[in-house]
Amino acid sequence: RLLDDLAVDLSLAQKSIGAVRRDRDRRVIHRAMAQLCTFVAQANSDLGKARTSTRWWRTAKHLADASDDAPVRMWVRGREAINGVYDQRPPEALLNLVDEATAITSTPGLGSGSAYAARAQLLALLGRSREASDATAQLRDMFDRLPEAVVRDTASAYGWSQTRLRHTESFVYTHLGDVARADAAQSAAVAAYRDQRSVGCAQVRLHQAICLVRQGDVTEGVRHAHRIVTELPEPRRVGMVIDVAHRVVLAVTAADQYRPDVDALRHAL
Repeated sequence: RLLDDLAVDLSLAQKSIGAVRRDRDRRVIHRAMAQLCTFVAQANSDLGKARTSTRWWRTAKHLADASDDAPVRMWVRGREAINGVYDQRPPEALLNLVDEATAITSTPGLGSGSAYAARAQLLALLGRSREASDATAQLRDMFDRLPEAVVRDTASAYGWSQTRLRHTESFVYTHLGDVARADAAQSAAVAAYRDQRSVGCAQVRLHQAICLVRQGDVTEGVRHAHRIVTELPEPRRVGMVIDVAHRVVLAVTAADQYRPDVDALRHAL
């Protein structure tokens, strides 16, 4: 339904731009179209259509660049990098995208949170512990300098609240195997989510499951993950959740991969 609505909006924007004469007005429409294309790309990613999503990300970047709006250019690339983590895109390529984003502007704003968070997450996935920790520290420093309007916005994709900061810390420390710091970040993130059945909160709870498995409690970790996925409302079982749940299975040792409870989780996914 969202994709249908976005298609109508994009069609109207396309018609409007043909009637615009001033460059300034054309840039404003390019900015709006870049934002709309970002949501098209993300919706396709949520539906598991990674290849289609990649094409829309390319269009979104092209339109953002045409708008000459630095925060939106950074925002589009940051959102793409974050989604690319869950679409199984090569981390090295996504790091290049993050470098491209952060080179656009050094002023903390609309797209800074996603770009800096993506860097920390990607470095953690690559096992580059010191760099991931440094990137997380840079993220915290940048967060302290974000405009108040961005930090306060907890209801849209344009905001970057403290909940997202704690979520990123949970991701990074979970994948680095730093259980103590991961546990603290997970507790803080879960407590901060207003909607305990949101996609973001489900991801953090799955980080908890990964930590349980890595600490040797396979039974509770796998059951915890199975419970989270099956109890989550069906429209929220998007790629970003399923990918993290798969990481719970991957955390199980080879000797335990064919236990009945692990098989049940694998089957559910």
